[in-house]
Amino acid sequence: MESIRIKLNKKDDSFSELTELAQKMYKCSNFKEAVEAFSKAIEIKGEWYLYNGLGRSLIHLQQHEEAVETFKSSLLIKEHWSTYQGLGFALLYMNEHEVAIEAFNKSISMHKDWQSFQAIAWCHLKRNNYRKAILPLQRSIDLNQHWNSYKGLGMSLLKIKKFKEAIEPLSKSLAMHDDMESYDFLVSALINSNKFRSALDVYNKSLEINKNHTLNQDKFYSQVAMQHRLLGRIDASTRSWEIHFSYVKPILSIDPFLGNEKEYEKTDNHNLEQIKAKYKENGYEFHPSFEYQNTGLINSWRYLMYLHIPKCGGTSFVNPINQINQTLETYARQTSNTLDLKPYLATSSLSKDTAVAALVNNIAEKSSQGLNSAFFAPHGVPWKGLYDQISMSVKTNPRIITTIRDPHQRLLSQLKMHATNCESINDLYSIVNKSIMEFDNTIHRYIYYYGLKSHPSFNEVDDKPGILNPIDHIDFIDILDNKTLSEIKSAYLSASFLPNILQSVNLNDSKERERLHPYLLREEEIDTVFQWCLSRGFLERDKLIDYESLKKTTLSRLEFPSFCQETTFGIHPFTFIVNKDLQYQIVWTKRLLNDPLYFL
Repeated sequence: MESIRIKLNKKDDSFSELTELAQKMYKCSNFKEAVEAFSKAIEIKGEWYLYNGLGRSLIHLQQHEEAVETFKSSLLIKEHWSTYQGLGFALLYMNEHEVAIEAFNKSISMHKDWQSFQAIAWCHLKRNNYRKAILPLQRSIDLNQHWNSYKGLGMSLLKIKKFKEAIEPLSKSLAMHDDMESYDFLVSALINSNKFRSALDVYNKSLEINKNHTLNQDKFYSQVAMQHRLLGRIDASTRSWEIHFSYVKPILSIDPFLGNEKEYEKTDNHNLEQIKAKYKENGYEFHPSFEYQNTGLINSWRYLMYLHIPKCGGTSFVNPINQINQTLETYARQTSNTLDLKPYLATSSLSKDTAVAALVNNIAEKSSQGLNSAFFAPHGVPWKGLYDQISMSVKTNPRIITTIRDPHQRLLSQLKMHATNCESINDLYSIVNKSIMEFDNTIHRYIYYYGLKSHPSFNEVDDKPGILNPIDHIDFIDILDNKTLSEIKSAYLSASFLPNILQSVNLNDSKERERLHPYLLREEEIDTVFQWCLSRGFLERDKLIDYESLKKTTLSRLEFPSFCQETTFGIHPFTFIVNKDLQYQIVWTKRLLNDPLYFL
């Protein structure tokens, strides 16, 4: 490499030598040297193809903005298909999808290159526009049968639920290239086509290729379980969930202090409030886990059930707590430096009745007595059997909380979320009809336990007076009441000895989702479906609930320990950070106290 730099510094370098050197360095993937050589050659003579080569070299160095300007300079000299293609790639990597598509289409109008068609498809896929990706992928395959194009085509068909059609392109992709993600897609397509034996064969093949490919081990059986449930095979679905829970264990062995002594970091109320304010300015929320004396009040927060109603802020509450337990369990398995392993119950959002049944069996089979803590989040399923089982195991009733919002806002938010995957208003109508529980009086369905094995129609409930259990044992918190939610989270973390949580406020932000994946439907079309839902009575029962009274009653009876009464107090020595992309890390709290923004 030194000889190259010496050569570039010689004043008598000829244009042809520099051009040849630049192209050679590019072909050898020595992109920094290619940039130097292309730049030197351009100083002598600004040919369009030199700017083109420089732009592509800059893309490989991830200098995308500089690449865009370089390609534009090339186009001022000569409009060439390769330059428009390069400009499209640079814009694609900058997530400027619309203008990238324009550049690729301009390139295609001059020369039909398979990579341009494939890139247009990836622009659509980045925005979850799976239907729009299909045609350019097919055009790309017509020109060149590339494994990644087959993968994209299969994935697109899978996402729009054309499961049988997705099998062939995914199989062709894997015949050309072993790709773990393609194995997952093919397994999913086969399961949803009820080809369970073939799915198992592909699953086993993926494990032969990559022994560490553990994603399939839980994902495979959960997908099989869900498909069995769709076919009405209750027992088969429950058995598959039980296998799933043998991989994703609901009862984890955790050392919340990561092998260290329970030395809490000392701080004071003024410093803590300053830190919270600084994080808030930067789009984060800090939920401290306090050192406490063993009292009945704090211990009452060790066992917590979050009733997860769609589009009521549950993801931001549930995900960090679930993930912190999984992360600590992974650490415990990977190291022998653990002082005090204790059993914790931690589940993801339980959205299938057969999954709940399997979890009850799992807890019944294994001794769950002595649980240090429990956190579980039912999502639209009968939950009382699980609640009773855990209550019996820990000899106390876990607290039940949920967050709620105006039912009109909830329904509209649900429609907008699904609209990101719709190309027409009919697509949205179809989603509503297929997923009726997410739209039709959803709050009412989720908070009332009907006592049945599956969710009944409202007619079934009406025919049985008194079937609805009272809901005065549930605590209702407004979705915007961040103060109370933070106090609940801190109480749970403190009682469970879990680390502090520092989380992005945008974990499930609808505006951020719409920015990254804008919906194709017009606002008027979404409103048309919304009005249609209202005309069918989709909010009639939701509106009967007196939300203000429920929230007021909850706030009047909630009690939290007074952690900050002393001049100084302790918070957990570790902090669990969750950013808006759901990337996680555990850091020393002391470092955060000294430099709050260091890890952001």
